[in-house]
Amino acid sequence: MKLTLSALLIFVVNFASSQETGKIKPIDAFPKTGTEITYFYTPPKDLSLPDSLQAVILFLGKNSQTKKEKLSKETNGYSFNFKAPDSISVIIIGIKDDKNRIVDNNNNHGYISYFYDKNNHKAAVADIELATMLAGFTNYFLEVKESNEDILKLYENTYKKNPSLVYKNNYNSYLNTLYRAKKQAAIPKIIAYGKKIESEYQSEPKLDEIKYLYQNAGLKEEEKRITEIILKKFPSGQIARETFMNNYFSSDKNTEEDILASMKNYIEKFNDSSAFAKQNFYSDILFLALQSKNWDNILKYEELSPNKLSVAMKYNSYAWNLCGANIEDSAKEPEFAKIISRRSIDVIESMIKQNNNADLWNNWDGYTDTYALILYKQKQFDSAFYYQDAILKRSNSMGVDGKERYALFASSAKGPAFAKEFIEKELSNGVTSSRLLESLKTIYQELNLPDEEFVKIKAKGDALLKEKMEKQIKAKLGSVIAKDFILTNLKGQKVSLSSFKNKIVIIDFWATWCGPCRSSFPGTQQLINKYKNQPDIAFLFIDTWERKDLKQMRNEAQDFITKNNYTFEVLLDDKDKVVGDYKVDGIPTTFIIDKSGKIAFMGHPSNDIGVEIEKLKNAN
Repeated sequence: MKLTLSALLIFVVNFASSQETGKIKPIDAFPKTGTEITYFYTPPKDLSLPDSLQAVILFLGKNSQTKKEKLSKETNGYSFNFKAPDSISVIIIGIKDDKNRIVDNNNNHGYISYFYDKNNHKAAVADIELATMLAGFTNYFLEVKESNEDILKLYENTYKKNPSLVYKNNYNSYLNTLYRAKKQAAIPKIIAYGKKIESEYQSEPKLDEIKYLYQNAGLKEEEKRITEIILKKFPSGQIARETFMNNYFSSDKNTEEDILASMKNYIEKFNDSSAFAKQNFYSDILFLALQSKNWDNILKYEELSPNKLSVAMKYNSYAWNLCGANIEDSAKEPEFAKIISRRSIDVIESMIKQNNNADLWNNWDGYTDTYALILYKQKQFDSAFYYQDAILKRSNSMGVDGKERYALFASSAKGPAFAKEFIEKELSNGVTSSRLLESLKTIYQELNLPDEEFVKIKAKGDALLKEKMEKQIKAKLGSVIAKDFILTNLKGQKVSLSSFKNKIVIIDFWATWCGPCRSSFPGTQQLINKYKNQPDIAFLFIDTWERKDLKQMRNEAQDFITKNNYTFEVLLDDKDKVVGDYKVDGIPTTFIIDKSGKIAFMGHPSNDIGVEIEKLKNAN
């Protein structure tokens, strides 16, 4: 649908003058699917916007889907067009920049727009589809975060109005949400639904649905039983393929021949020689080749791998681990890391030549950042700065960690005065970083500049950091006051947060199955060792999201801690209550609580945790 310019401007002016916050509205009061609809976006007041914007539109057809539409600048806002498929009833919209970063997601709620039938009625299933999106993929794409309780209301209000929709239209998503919100109270409904599906349907997708419901609810016996039924009924089906690959991934794969034999077995068993099927096997051989520095096989399986992006990611990840992810870490085999890192850039640049898009350039930024870090650790300061500067100039959207490295490389390549100017500019523009402040302190000392000048800058920077963190904590939790809890430790003793009154408490949410958690632990153990003789500092490791009973959790957590020689005080959140109270979206997540019981830090565990602890120590 096309609008005249005068009509468009009248609508936008009237629309924009009537609200205080951002809004996205269709030009049609009752938009219909199958036709192109013009939407108007009015940003929140005082929101700083980049030049290029796109609307990211989420909807639920046969599968979860996304669409991106470029925004056009209008007098009092922006417009974009979207033609909705006939099968959908509602969309969720967010605004991103051309680097795929969130600009506006309506305060983590998303902008919601419904579609209507010829009688201007909303579809009965609309709120079920909305709830299913909110319970599923909206957090990943738009960082939309609704509570399980609010999502349940959408489902249950719809079922109350339309009882015939119970058991239909994404009912499994409703049950998963119900379990997340109410745990054991949801089990009878899950069992009842499972029995109904098992008696009425014989298709693998419906039986798979039940399997994953049982798995998510920790119903291991039911999961095992339904899995055996599926494997018997569908020996070449999706679950059979997953079972094959799970067994493969858990087996020893020591040679190229072992992996190729497994690939041959898979192809023959499932009659699947697709590129997708081969990629996992080729990727594993490539990893072996990297470990042994077998260049013949590195180049051979790079060429054979159908997914070149997967190859580039493998190279970058391997090089990143070799070089040591943190500035302070020593590089292992730096020359080989450099070669492999450069190879990741070559592969991604070759892909960009064929398909010049923002996502590939974002990968280029990440791989080049790795390469620059390796060069820096090899004391090739000019080259390290050259590549880090190229990232900054290309995207003008470098993250805080990249800017921290930029300042460090700049100090070595361009001198401390150059780095000082860069850091002070970033701090004045509102960039908040403990590491930038530490780098600036070192520069002031090198240049023999007055301490009082740095103290003023640091005070302002610390204040901004504190204000920003406090806003994030309040937005997520509603308060900075840490909620008390009582959990069982590995000795079977009850431990409460309130028992650590007048101490700085570091809380780490983790799980035995969580790879990133395990990766963070060696650094965290170093912090524990550093502060072990300081009685006013305590570390608590809350094991959560395990889907096991308390006894099994305790045994497996104890085995993990003992095997790795960690001195962690582990608490068992077997009901997932504390992780829910602290509204943790993903693990590992760390909270630092000050001596007054207020949350001073919330985020990912890293070397900055030590900086945050020192700040709290010095403040008391």
